[in-house]
Amino acid sequence: MKKFLLFLIFLTGCRPSNLIPSLQIQEESIEYIQEPVIPNIELLDTINEGLASGPVFIEIRFLRTMLLEPNGDLWAWGDNISGALGDGSLIDRFSPVKIMENVYHISASNSHSIAITKDNRLYTWGTNRVGQLGIGLDIARVNEPIFVMDNIRHALAIDEFTVAITNDDILFAWGYNVHGQLGDGTTTNRNKPIKILENVRSVNAYRLTNPNNGNFGHGTFAITNDNILYAWGFNEYGHLGLSHYENIYSPVILKHNVLDFFPVQEDTVVTNVLRALTTDYRLYSWGFNNFGQIGDGTNNNSNTPIFIMDNVRFAEGRGAITRDNHLYTWGRNDFGQLGDGTFYHRNYPEKIMENVVELNNRGAITEDKTFWVWGNNNIGQLGDTTTVNRNIPIPFMENIHYIGTGFNRTFAVTKDGSLWVWGNGPLGQLGIGYAGFLDSPRKIYLR
Repeated sequence: MKKFLLFLIFLTGCRPSNLIPSLQIQEESIEYIQEPVIPNIELLDTINEGLASGPVFIEIRFLRTMLLEPNGDLWAWGDNISGALGDGSLIDRFSPVKIMENVYHISASNSHSIAITKDNRLYTWGTNRVGQLGIGLDIARVNEPIFVMDNIRHALAIDEFTVAITNDDILFAWGYNVHGQLGDGTTTNRNKPIKILENVRSVNAYRLTNPNNGNFGHGTFAITNDNILYAWGFNEYGHLGLSHYENIYSPVILKHNVLDFFPVQEDTVVTNVLRALTTDYRLYSWGFNNFGQIGDGTNNNSNTPIFIMDNVRFAEGRGAITRDNHLYTWGRNDFGQLGDGTFYHRNYPEKIMENVVELNNRGAITEDKTFWVWGNNNIGQLGDTTTVNRNIPIPFMENIHYIGTGFNRTFAVTKDGSLWVWGNGPLGQLGIGYAGFLDSPRKIYLR
């Protein structure tokens, strides 16, 4: 799956921190020394060897965490009041619990979970208040995986609704529909899958938010095999990019010749800016612009796509990576998240690194597989034993196989198969056996 791919990054011109993990490593802790030394992770003991044998994916939600191993084993931990862990109970789990086998794709909202097995069977579990599980029953919750439909190659769980694409490229949706986000032409909730659109290559759905008052609704975006971007759902603030402010209840063409689509999110599911990449590698953006996050050199909101820059191959909340591997950032910067050495918001793209191939909301991975971090660190989520925000990238951990970030916590899988975590976990989301937070990496044991 595309979302499983681990991209490697090479950064230049970054100054090291004076607080980097040393090689003096114990069983479940890292000792820090005051000098710019990067740990040699290959010296660590092997914990979960299978994690480094292929693609890994970690789904991070506000209250819980899910991990999919390369062998298809699915693990979960954290809050379980909605049954969304899927272990057959409503008991919170502070350590990883194995849920399923033979899985190749997972997704989760804050209250329900989905998994697709290698034989293309879709399972759901968790809260079912508005039919988001798609099982055709009006029951409050299901606390273990239940079969919904087969022939599925991709699916997403978004707040209180679900979307799925079949192997023959048909899009289905079900669940909450107050703003028309299902796309079936109504605002009626659905408790079983409804056919929405054919010839679909990819789909995304987001909580579209007004950053000034916190009001939000949900919008859905799909790209067809002929590179047409469709949009529908909540549009009271122009998030759909259709040049008006009316909600849309069925798929409407937003833009032609679209290769990919990206939300602007900062560690949560909240989205107030959208970006589209066209087949000629031109990046367009629209939405709220109070911090300059559109990137057009103004602070004016836009309800229609605006051209930002060309030669782009990937975009993320902080910025974009060009095809020649240059990293540009813009937008909000009160925590130093732009990595430009300042704490000032910027409404236009500025190059800060070269040889970059991926960016996430905690940092980046270099070509030599070193993880660099910067930005918000108010609860130690950067893992450098401080709560000091960083406005330039600092090298942090070597030999990285996978990084997963979100909701003030970070997970790292190293080449030897070790699974590390740091950040905030008041309900056991870290998987370390107890509730709390970590300002430095600690290992998690799956077995």
